Amino acid sequence: MILLVSTASAVGPQTRRGHRRTKPAKSGNLKGRLGQIARQKQAMQAQLHATRVKAKVVQHDLHTINVRLADVQERLQETKHDLGNAREQQAQVTADLAKTTEELGRVRTQAKLRLRAMAKQGNANLLVAFVGSKSVSDLAERKDLMERIAHRDHDLFERVKTLQAQVAAKKKQKDSLVVQVSSLVRRQSNQQNELAVVQAEKGEALQGLKQEARELEGQLRQIEQDERQVRRLIELAARRARIHHTTVPKFAGTYMRPVDAPITSGFGMRFHPILHYSRPHNGIDFGARYGTPVRCAAPGRVIAATTMRGFGNVVIVDHGGGVTTVYAHLSHISVRSGQSLTQGQNLGNVGKSGLATGPHLHFEMHIDGVPVDPRARL
Repeated sequence: MILLVSTASAVGPQTRRGHRRTKPAKSGNLKGRLGQIARQKQAMQAQLHATRVKAKVVQHDLHTINVRLADVQERLQETKHDLGNAREQQAQVTADLAKTTEELGRVRTQAKLRLRAMAKQGNANLLVAFVGSKSVSDLAERKDLMERIAHRDHDLFERVKTLQAQVAAKKKQKDSLVVQVSSLVRRQSNQQNELAVVQAEKGEALQGLKQEARELEGQLRQIEQDERQVRRLIELAARRARIHHTTVPKFAGTYMRPVDAPITSGFGMRFHPILHYSRPHNGIDFGARYGTPVRCAAPGRVIAATTMRGFGNVVIVDHGGGVTTVYAHLSHISVRSGQSLTQGQNLGNVGKSGLATGPHLHFEMHIDGVPVDPRARL
């Protein structure tokens, strides 16, 4: 339900014939209606504040989930890489082990044959070498031959020992790689399960964020409705002033800043951080503290001092010559509709009523009903 208060008309008492007669709205009527909707406004503000808080929580949760998701994906990728390397190394060690084992078999066979031959011969080779020698030099040659044979036997048996050690080491390495691969496979499975859980959490968070986005879109539509309502109030006030010849004299001086605070958001297109699209911002925002007095920017007459769902407590002032100013999200309104104001006169206090994430003053300036950037005239 949209609660908008207009100064267009007020319902008068019934005549005796049961017909209603209308008359121009009075400031007292508008002020009286403010009290009637105060409780509804407070409930609505509490609900909207809860929605904004929930949206921030969902955004934070989604960011946390994205960080976790990236971490799990990175660790899973590292595990896959390590597993691939381990399996390649395992295959290489297996091939090397088979090759070394085959070579060990051949060398062992040679060693066994040599041992059998040596066992049968005993010292016969040495005796034959002496008996068959015709000279000292011939004996020397045969002795050298025997030493070479001895060296060859030694190398053969050393090769057997070396290959046996290599086979034992490669078997141990192979067993270690089997354990490593098994561990990496378990780690990969656990990380894949963790990834699935985090992805499911992200899906739920995205659903929540989409729901919050739909609610925020509804709030933004309410702001747009309020903006249209402001324009209608301005047009109605101008029309009534012309009809009743009560036009406000045009202010020709310099407009003052409504509050002494920095501008936190300018006029023009503004990107929404949750909905991820741009929409026009028809005024400027002053980052003033809660309760800061708000001054009237120039002499004028109050068109409306009312409450809207988007703008919250809002005051609209006519300064003559088609120029009007709007003061929104007030915590308190100090003026009434139809009241004449001087420049600098207090008209309310900074607040966060309506659709506001925190205390600030939303200030607009309209010329002939069209929003313009106020900074050029302050």
